[in-house]
Amino acid sequence: MDFDINSPQEAVFDWDITLKHTNNNKELAIQLCHMLLTSLKEFQDDLLSAHEAKDLSKLKSSAHKLNGGLCYVTAPKLHHLSKQLEAACREKKQEVVDQIISKLPQTFDELASVLHKIS
Repeated sequence: MDFDINSPQEAVFDWDITLKHTNNNKELAIQLCHMLLTSLKEFQDDLLSAHEAKDLSKLKSSAHKLNGGLCYVTAPKLHHLSKQLEAACREKKQEVVDQIISKLPQTFDELASVLHKIS
C-alpha cells in the first residue's frame, strides 16, 4: 500500500456532511460533535500510549476505534490519518507509523478547536 500522510487539502471538519449524517437534525449533530469532543483526549492518549509502548497491535486497534468514533462527525483530516495509521500498523511500517503519530497532536488540537465552537 502507498501511504499518503500529507493531505493538506483535507478539511479539519465538515459541518454539512455531519449534518447530512444526522438527516439534517442540527441538535443531534451538535450532540455528536460534543460527544466526539469529550472523547478526543482519550483517543489521543490511547494512540500515543500504544505508540510509546511500540505495541502495533494496540495502536492498530486504537486507530480502528478512532475511525468508528468519526463515523458520524465528519473530520476528514483526522479520519485520513487514522485510516493510514491503521494500515501502516497492519503492514508493520514503523517509519510511517512514526510520521503519522507526529502529526496527530496538531490534528487533534485543530479538531478540538473547531468542535469547541460548535458544542
